[in-house]
Amino acid sequence: GRLPPARGKGRIHKVFRFLNGLRTGGVTDLSAAARTFAAQNRRRGLAVVISDLYDPAGAQDGLNFLRYNRYEPFVIHVWDPQELAPAVRGDLQLVDCETGEIRDVTITDRLIRRYRSAHESFCREMEEFCTGRRIPYFRAPTDVEFDDLVLRIFRTGGFLR
Repeated sequence: GRLPPARGKGRIHKVFRFLNGLRTGGVTDLSAAARTFAAQNRRRGLAVVISDLYDPAGAQDGLNFLRYNRYEPFVIHVWDPQELAPAVRGDLQLVDCETGEIRDVTITDRLIRRYRSAHESFCREMEEFCTGRRIPYFRAPTDVEFDDLVLRIFRTGGFLR
């Protein structure tokens, strides 16, 4: 879906309604999404990227594409705290919700510690990438109400007063 450019204090509720109606799915491809966005929006300005940033090709190219085409990316990095503390242990089959790929894994405390470490490194890498390019970056845990999160982010970033 598309949301036409808008400005003004009262528009945030329109943004919430738009986001509420979106359907998720498919493989994350930020480069393709950035190119589609640029083709559909000739007017340059703020480009809010809401993603888990788990792009197999790397999220950096898509963010750089927006920057090089005179957009101002603003990254909201969505992550689920439950993924870092799963209650299950033992032999499992995991299904990738984006690709449908099935993997047999053995979930152990050691594997979860390694995953947490890799996740934290990934988040730090993305934050450093964004910060180094003056791209505002916010981590957004899924256990926080989205409306509250967006209002907090916009106020912190100076988008709403």
